[in-house]
Amino acid sequence: MIRQTYNGAFVATHRKGMPDKLQTTFQYAVGSFGFLVGRNESISLQEWKARILRTYAPSARIDAVLHAIDAAIGCAPARGAP
Repeated sequence: MIRQTYNGAFVATHRKGMPDKLQTTFQYAVGSFGFLVGRNESISLQEWKARILRTYAPSARIDAVLHAIDAAIGCAPARGAP
């Protein structure tokens, strides 16, 4: 879940134990794409992904962000994992 508080701060809930690189990318995503969540709004990470996909054209950056969100949800292994 991601939400924007009344004062504009973003709070994102993610699974524990994410690899550092994915954690860093997830934090980047919150800072860069959090504005897609309205003030005082809470949405699932899946809905946030859908909003990113509707707003931005596919690119390597968007792919990395979506992969990090999938990892935060717990449905994506680290890249390069068997």
